[in-house]
Amino acid sequence: MDPDGETPEPTARPAPVPGCAVVGIAARTRSRRAADGALALAVVPAGHGAEVWLTAQTAGVTCAHHPAWRVVGMEVDGGARSGADLALKVPPWRMGVRRWLGAVVPRTYRVAVGSCAGDQRLMEIRTYPADRLSVSFDPTQLAAMREAFDAVQYTFGYWIDGFRIHALEGSLKLDAGWEEAEDHTAFYRWSLEVGFDPLIGVAGRFALGPLAAFPRFMRDYLLDGGMFVDVVGKISVGGSVGRLTPGAVGGQLKTEGALEFGLGVQAHVLRRVARVEVSGRTAMTAEAAVVDAGNGEPALGLRVSWGGMRGEMKLSLVGGLQFTTAVTVKEPEVLIDRVIPLTSIEAMEAMEALEAPVKALPEALPEAPVKALTEGRS
Repeated sequence: MDPDGETPEPTARPAPVPGCAVVGIAARTRSRRAADGALALAVVPAGHGAEVWLTAQTAGVTCAHHPAWRVVGMEVDGGARSGADLALKVPPWRMGVRRWLGAVVPRTYRVAVGSCAGDQRLMEIRTYPADRLSVSFDPTQLAAMREAFDAVQYTFGYWIDGFRIHALEGSLKLDAGWEEAEDHTAFYRWSLEVGFDPLIGVAGRFALGPLAAFPRFMRDYLLDGGMFVDVVGKISVGGSVGRLTPGAVGGQLKTEGALEFGLGVQAHVLRRVARVEVSGRTAMTAEAAVVDAGNGEPALGLRVSWGGMRGEMKLSLVGGLQFTTAVTVKEPEVLIDRVIPLTSIEAMEAMEALEAPVKALPEALPEAPVKALTEGRS
């Protein structure tokens, strides 16, 4: 079919020759890719274009020079329009935008070849854009971000012992573009590599009670002790995932989270020559990753561990000497270690459970804004 909805007709047919007929079309590229049985071939022309060689498969010994070609959508290279073979130069094209093009509609050229007996065969050459999407993000090169975190570190460091905040330590890379498969098709190939350790992390000793009202450099001189909470936590993400072949998405992107906290009391003894800390500590870690369920379907691998509980006593002396003793109250254990298919009933029920708060949200909002939104007014 041509753009006007009409089937392209062969041109310049010679006088009919008994027994002459076109029974098919063979198409191949420089990389020896061939059209399928339905006579369709996908190419991703880049640079100066892609070459496609067409051959009319004929019946009858006198048909070698009789096939007549017509291509709807392009000029035939060199003006060759008759004969058993036709060489096409498929031009490259681009969308000219820097975005995801996985759902782009191909440009299709329709080829018709007919014999002098009046029959014809049709095929399609589908072409995809040569645009590539390449994104590389390295936050360590962003001076403004570094300055912002330094300012937060500097400000809160006056009030919180050992305070540290760090985020986006790593990089992200994305590459995507249309590529030709080994068969007659083309696919949108993409790969994503992520490595942030941590994505975000925070640590510090937070004073409780009267201590919290004073900057940390004043506490040792104003008070002899008090309660505190130690917090160390971070979330990391790393791995690679992508569609590197025409098949399903592969790879693994894993997220890990860890939180350790302790509650204790500290006091100065021996006329401030020493400081004693007594605390109880525990930790939680969680890992989540999209994995293969074993049948080609995606699944969520989830592992949650409890670090147990331990008691700790620390003696710090003037001059930097420290003595620490710890006792394990409860051994660590794994709380959850499961692989849940994302298509399972459990996953569906979890999604339904998440829908309830979303549906209830409009009822919790003031009536006027909700009414304005539902009526399309700002």
